[in-house]
Amino acid sequence: GIGFGGNKLFIAEAMPDIRRISPNLLKVQTAYSGLAGNANDVAYDGSYVYAVINGDVYTNYTGVMTKITATALGTLSSITYSGGYLYAADSANNCVWKISTAGEAVLFAGSGSSTLYGAVDGIGTAARFHHPMWITTDDTNLYVSDGDSQIIRKVSIATARVRTLAGE
Repeated sequence: GIGFGGNKLFIAEAMPDIRRISPNLLKVQTAYSGLAGNANDVAYDGSYVYAVINGDVYTNYTGVMTKITATALGTLSSITYSGGYLYAADSANNCVWKISTAGEAVLFAGSGSSTLYGAVDGIGTAARFHHPMWITTDDTNLYVSDGDSQIIRKVSIATARVRTLAGE
């Protein structure tokens, strides 16, 4: 996954390293290595890096990557940052979580259940996903690749309205 903010680009390589690229210097550095698991995705808020590592959210508030999610949310596969919150795609529980930067999570859209899934447009928990894998934002909407449905979903950050953007 890739996280960008200001003049910094962070790349999670599905291994225990996160790389930082300084576009102005065309320089690649290892920002964090030896993580306790594989970094699946990364987000950056302009000050801190957030990473999905083994399904949990970690950040570098203290200078080292530290877990901030207190409870296991499922299988978090991707993360993005917008307006002071993190949004994470949970492929096991067919949903999107809204997570504060302190680690408190609330179910934002989808069922939150491994057995209640589909490709249903709706608002918040009335919507259904089927194995959402990747998530990104334009700071107004979230865009979620709904893996098993093979569609792209658009989720309004303001209203949690989920609608199918592309696919069958």
